[in-house]
Amino acid sequence: MISSKRRSIPAIMAGALSLTGVAAFGQQTQPNQQELLDTVKALQAKVAQLEAKQEQAPVATYGADKAVADRTVADVLADANKRSQLMAEGGLTAGWLKGKPVIQSEDGKFTLHPYFQLQFRGVANYLDESPSTGDEDFDSGFEVRRLKFGLNGKYAEFDYRFLWVTNRAGGAVTLEDVEIGYKLNDTMRVYAGQFKDPVHHEELVSSTRQIAVDRSLVNELLGGGFLDRVQGVGLSYESGPLYATVVLHDGANSDNTNYQGSATQEWGGAGRVEYTVYGDKKQYADFSAMGNKGDMLVIGAGGDATGRSGDNVFSYTVDAQWENAAGLAIYGAALGQTIIGHGDEDNDSNFGAVAQVSYLLPDSKWEVFGRGGWIHNESNADNDDDLFELTGGVNYYFYSHNAKLTADVTVLPNGSPADSGLGYRDSGTEMQIVGRVQFQLAF
Repeated sequence: MISSKRRSIPAIMAGALSLTGVAAFGQQTQPNQQELLDTVKALQAKVAQLEAKQEQAPVATYGADKAVADRTVADVLADANKRSQLMAEGGLTAGWLKGKPVIQSEDGKFTLHPYFQLQFRGVANYLDESPSTGDEDFDSGFEVRRLKFGLNGKYAEFDYRFLWVTNRAGGAVTLEDVEIGYKLNDTMRVYAGQFKDPVHHEELVSSTRQIAVDRSLVNELLGGGFLDRVQGVGLSYESGPLYATVVLHDGANSDNTNYQGSATQEWGGAGRVEYTVYGDKKQYADFSAMGNKGDMLVIGAGGDATGRSGDNVFSYTVDAQWENAAGLAIYGAALGQTIIGHGDEDNDSNFGAVAQVSYLLPDSKWEVFGRGGWIHNESNADNDDDLFELTGGVNYYFYSHNAKLTADVTVLPNGSPADSGLGYRDSGTEMQIVGRVQFQLAF
């Protein structure tokens, strides 16, 4: 626009000179040279004024617009920077840390770890004599044994853990664990929520880190399978090789109930103590010697008391776990229950033992294992015989416990007293043989 106006200035000068000439001609006068020079100078002064006005107006306008634009850009950038600071000064970082995905603040004060577990299982079950038909019976099929997802992490001195599970029979999602902890000092921690009753080591070891396809029948009937999860508050102490915890809860198997409790459980309390004789206790988190840098020995004991509407149940265990750096791992536990009836009801004592051994083949991802269990169950009126469980199998570790394939065969000479998620069926006193193959993906 500036250049077009500038091009009109010579035309204005020419027009002005022409008009001057016409006026002079009409008056029949001839201007002298000085008069002509004065006229040209006057016209040049007017043109210079016009150019100055034309140049100054757009520059002033552009300068004002640029200042407004700069302020707008600065405001937008400041707002975007403010919105990017999520939950922590300095922002969040995300990545892969110690074999798991982690989201955390830059100062490490806040961490969040999402995790999940999938166990897909095939089962073949043979009954020597079916309780319903009296004939041999064979059944087989597939199932999603476990599908779980959760979150854990910390915020300052607080730690948290949430876990949900899908029901293998209908797929419904239910709460399994929720735990909030607070570190009182370097050795003591208080916690509350819904969690496994802290008594039996086999139950406390995650299902992702078992040796066999699943836990033992001994654990299912007398151990953690009986106590299951509880709701309550606990206090733990850990210093050097010693770890101990005590819990006040609503009674065994009181998970997902309100404060009024279940129909039978009324009150409960539990505790466990562990002592690391030697070695790295991190190896105690599974039953395999995979990745061990040295030998380890841990001895533990625990107990639970649960008051029910018709009786009181006392559960107890003593266990030990030893591993070495050559791939050998051994675990054993003795456990039992004492059931004291109210009034004239009979008292029962049930007890049993389980032992297992595993060996990771040198320079290999293959591991072989064997397990044996024994139960004397006075509470089972339909089967006075002692129960035995013999299991043998192999593991192949694609990526440690995060991706592994497990296959085993279990023989129950005197049957199983009930159906269970282990793949066993109620066979009374009749022999049962169970084959299982399972793939696990977890992180």
